[in-house]
Amino acid sequence: MNNIAFKKLLKLTVEDIDLQPKQVGGTLFTYCNIGSAFILSCFGSDILWRDNEHAFLANKQIEIIKSSDSFVKVSMNDASALAQENKLVFACQSKKGGHGHICALYPKPSEMSGHWGGYVPIVANVGKENFVKKLSYAWKSVFKNDVKFYLFKGD
Repeated sequence: MNNIAFKKLLKLTVEDIDLQPKQVGGTLFTYCNIGSAFILSCFGSDILWRDNEHAFLANKQIEIIKSSDSFVKVSMNDASALAQENKLVFACQSKKGGHGHICALYPKPSEMSGHWGGYVPIVANVGKENFVKKLSYAWKSVFKNDVKFYLFKGD
């Protein structure tokens, strides 16, 4: 996928009206799992979908990614460089007793984060807020050792 198409896919996913957070009663519903499953589908893999209409929740998606031969774990610096080569990389954090979070890296150079104390990748985040911004907007610095990066190698 070329750079223009990759950026457009990620921006359209973040802006998708169906993926905006929704407050229902006292519960906030977010859709990072659907965003990640859709993006990966555009790269030819449906492994993050439970069936034709429902994506696995983020924790399950992260389990699938960790155990799949289609993915390889990479460092944060390598993840950013790979995303700039239009490679699909997911930033992931599992959460025991809750649901984790997953988002795709955006193909743009890393930027300095004062909160994280260094350069961080840019992400296309679907979640409590949907945006294309620094990774530090998706995760507070307290989680920086918990966020892992996985390159999609293909099926």
